Amino acid sequence: MPFYPKCSYVKENRFKKQIKRIISFVIYSAVLLFRPKPPTKQVASNSVAIIFLASLGDLVVLCGAVKEMKACGKSITLICKQGTAAEFAALTQLFDEIIEININGFERFCNLRKLAKIEIDTVFCAPLGRHILPDIYACAVKANKRLFPDTFLDCSLPSLKSKIDKRADKLIALTEINELKRYSDFLFACDLIKKEIRPFRFEQNVVANNSSIAIFPGAGGGKGKRWNVIKFAYVAKQLVLKGLVDKVLIFGEKYDAECCNELFQELNSCCRVENLCEKTTISELIEIVSNCCIALANDSGSAHISMACDTPTLIVCGMWQYGRFYPEPKLEKYHYIFWANDTFGQSCNSSVPLCRQQPAPCVQEIKADIVLAQAERILTNQTR
Repeated sequence: MPFYPKCSYVKENRFKKQIKRIISFVIYSAVLLFRPKPPTKQVASNSVAIIFLASLGDLVVLCGAVKEMKACGKSITLICKQGTAAEFAALTQLFDEIIEININGFERFCNLRKLAKIEIDTVFCAPLGRHILPDIYACAVKANKRLFPDTFLDCSLPSLKSKIDKRADKLIALTEINELKRYSDFLFACDLIKKEIRPFRFEQNVVANNSSIAIFPGAGGGKGKRWNVIKFAYVAKQLVLKGLVDKVLIFGEKYDAECCNELFQELNSCCRVENLCEKTTISELIEIVSNCCIALANDSGSAHISMACDTPTLIVCGMWQYGRFYPEPKLEKYHYIFWANDTFGQSCNSSVPLCRQQPAPCVQEIKADIVLAQAERILTNQTR
């Protein structure tokens, strides 16, 4: 796995992290006293359960892998967090069963009894890294085979990792940082897929029938991951003035309300604009974005959804986890990624910027005129 030196802006609270590790070690060590169990009845040899506790954007990437698993005849149960991830998973129609769990507070431990009722042939944790909670959940499921990625990526409790490893039927060494390639390496080694994994895309033949641009000014990782609203507004205004789009649609979740409202105020006096923040379900969002001629987003789950809708997408990224999702060489040519690698040729190796600046310097460095120029090229040479 390539190493990127940490950005000089990074400031870490080591004491707080150490306290969390100690508490986690004590609690999870107690849970690991219980041994995993096999099924009590005969289960189908093609039945697979996936423990997936990550975000919506990660789920979109996972769906590309699941699509190939389904092509190999697997029956797949998804165990995921309650909320938008489960809603999106249902829309893909890839999963035979979706089990939603609440991982807040004491519910983390109540889930163990619920998961112990599941009987399956093979269970594995999505190979995003080594997180102790999904590892423990995989041990709670009654299964013939438990498969784990053998990596220290994101592993904060190595001593507990070694205990989990002893309960694995197979450990697969992973060195790839790119998430789609990581899935491919892992699932090939598990003999769960036969073909190369491609980025997930809804099976639809939608042709944009309007000239709207979808803008997602928020990001789940907080304000540090957000490009300046003024820059989003500048790109949108120029596209309207040049006659390349005629309406701006703003999307976001509850925690994006502030930046969505700010963008609406910037555009309301000069553009046709509609603020749809918190006003759409996942299915409605997909339908609307599928019919937009272009989308502009931060590095977020929204960018993954937009690309899954096959809408030309411009994504503004920083350098906090360079290579995990972007740049992705398998993306269609009408998607484009912007990152400040010429200035910040380094990473703080985290899913969110650790510099605590809002926005992070590496994302703020990206110039609006560069994004605008690429948007113009896409809209004047539409290839979708």
